[in-house]
Amino acid sequence: MLTKRTNILFDEELWNILVAEALRRKTSVGDLVRFAARKIYSDGGKTIIKRKKKQSILDLAGKYKAIAVHKKIDIDNIRDYIDYSDL
Repeated sequence: MLTKRTNILFDEELWNILVAEALRRKTSVGDLVRFAARKIYSDGGKTIIKRKKKQSILDLAGKYKAIAVHKKIDIDNIRDYIDYSDL
């Protein structure tokens, strides 16, 4: 039993293709679209749409290297940045 409804807008060319195919198969355009949706998005009643694999932090390594801001280290004045109080 059909319980959900949707509206789909087709351009004239695709609509004509669907109507011709529905006539050839002796069915309705709605049945044809449902058949196509089942064929593409289900596998024997099981949903085949899968979640994207979660990215690990290691997959991101180097991905943003090109856009990273790199500050140059001032070698001549590096002593000014070191905290010698705990030594």
